[in-house]
Amino acid sequence: MIRIVGLSATLPNYLEFVESLRKGYQAMFISSLKNNLNAEVALGTVTNVKEACEWLGYTYLFIRMRLNPLVYGIGWDEVVADPSLSLKQRALIADAARALDKATMMRFDEKSGNFLYRAWSNCKPLLYSILKC
Repeated sequence: MIRIVGLSATLPNYLEFVESLRKGYQAMFISSLKNNLNAEVALGTVTNVKEACEWLGYTYLFIRMRLNPLVYGIGWDEVVADPSLSLKQRALIADAARALDKATMMRFDEKSGNFLYRAWSNCKPLLYSILKC
């Protein structure tokens, strides 16, 4: 049990602040999904879209998305058509993978759904290209 000590007049402000923090954290995860997916692919824990969807399903973001889809801009028609939100999950992963493929961070074969990560054997070319930009 949590007890909040303070004036009752400030309680709505506090609850609004806490809600904004929670939404902010989840929004940060969506914006950094490409980086998180890249890390999972680099570690070898995710090698294709199916595994990436499974990984995304365990995240706090996706659990909250299933509980309250309207907060994340998912309409009722989408929820009725796909109650598990697997199509939304796949779309998020595919968009992130395409962006990583475009940035040449990894290869994404859309036909097979496989990811191919290019491990840098020598960091010097990578650092040089980053500093050069």
